[in-house]
Amino acid sequence: MLIRAAPLIEVGEDNQRCVKLKEFGGNRNLTMRMDDQSAEYMKAALEKRELPHLPCHEALNTCLQCLQGNIEKLVVYGLENGQFKSQMTLRDQRSNRTYGVEVNVIDGIIIALVAECPIFVVEEVFKQINETVERISRDIFTAQAQLTFDNIKSGNGKKM
Repeated sequence: MLIRAAPLIEVGEDNQRCVKLKEFGGNRNLTMRMDDQSAEYMKAALEKRELPHLPCHEALNTCLQCLQGNIEKLVVYGLENGQFKSQMTLRDQRSNRTYGVEVNVIDGIIIALVAECPIFVVEEVFKQINETVERISRDIFTAQAQLTFDNIKSGNGKKM
């Protein structure tokens, strides 16, 4: 199932810029770090300002002109080795045929914003992220509990 999402830019305490794909009508989101240049492109796209030179966008525009086509949607469909996978759907208006093009997810979000096309996340990606967060939380809790137990066992813990 595809879940509609909207991009939001956040700046962390360490000045690291991230984009969050937030679920429409829900509270789930995917967070991705991005470099300063991508953050500036995304900010310009969100504000509907003209973008500086963006090679991947120009290449895609050339393809679309040749196809007399348009961008229908961006879909974030997977997570592999800590990297989100995404595909953009292009439609050839001459034959009404669609093509799937693998794109870097950050570039895809920027292009989707410029093209004003919807962004979707596959339900399984939200589930996979949630399971990963839960596993990491359990691992941290277990490590903290073990450290506390070791401190008590060695006599370094606080006495009651």
